[in-house]
Amino acid sequence: MKRDYNRDVMSDMPVDSSFTPQTQKKTTTRTSTKPKINAIGTQKRTTKSTTASKTTKKSTSSKDTTTGKKEEKLRTKLTNSEDQLNDLEKLNEESIKTYRFKSKRNRVFIILLSVLLAIAIVSIAVVLSISKLKTNCNMFLHGNVEAVFIVDGQELDEFRSPSNLQGNRIFKVNIDIEIQSGGEYNIKFIPKCYQKGVLMENTLIYEHNTTLFKEDTDGYYVSINPIKGGQTINLCGGIILDYYYENSLNVDNFKLDFHVYFEKV
Repeated sequence: MKRDYNRDVMSDMPVDSSFTPQTQKKTTTRTSTKPKINAIGTQKRTTKSTTASKTTKKSTSSKDTTTGKKEEKLRTKLTNSEDQLNDLEKLNEESIKTYRFKSKRNRVFIILLSVLLAIAIVSIAVVLSISKLKTNCNMFLHGNVEAVFIVDGQELDEFRSPSNLQGNRIFKVNIDIEIQSGGEYNIKFIPKCYQKGVLMENTLIYEHNTTLFKEDTDGYYVSINPIKGGQTINLCGGIILDYYYENSLNVDNFKLDFHVYFEKV
């Protein structure tokens, strides 16, 4: 059997106008509000990102400024430290130069003082050695007269014989006498040599002044004629030592006494 359709359903009754618009309004409202929400959300997010970017830029710029200042401070500190190091190096070099100069100067002073000290010690030793050496030649003047002896060009009345003195030799010594008094005088002289205090034999005068003196028999050399005062005359050029004392005579056991006698005329 065929089923009958409901007439109410299939009727030509017009649809209520209020129904369809409501459904459309709802749909329209929903569709229209969604973009608005999306737009609002987008604007907020954009604002936040813009603000964040501005904040980031500010923080970045502030960080850059702070970092720049720190770098400048570090550069300044490094520059100051380098200057200080350079100053210290200069001071160190100057101190080293000064120390080297002072050390050289001290060395020179020490060397000079050492040389002077050595010279002084040698001089003192020589003086002491000379002072310890005893004179073994003595000049004696007899008579009422003012006169002095001139031995090898020096005014002496005592001296020491040479260190190489031996027997069988000529003891060369030039003996003059300066007569300071006036008048005329008969003069005689004689050398007396001793070995260990014992009078030596055969002692002779070497190169006596033959113009003024002659050899006498008793070992004296006497003036040929009276000699005027107020002049310097030569007596002899040395003394001849006998060959008998060649191997035994030396400067330590030798002694000479040279006697000159004046007799006013």
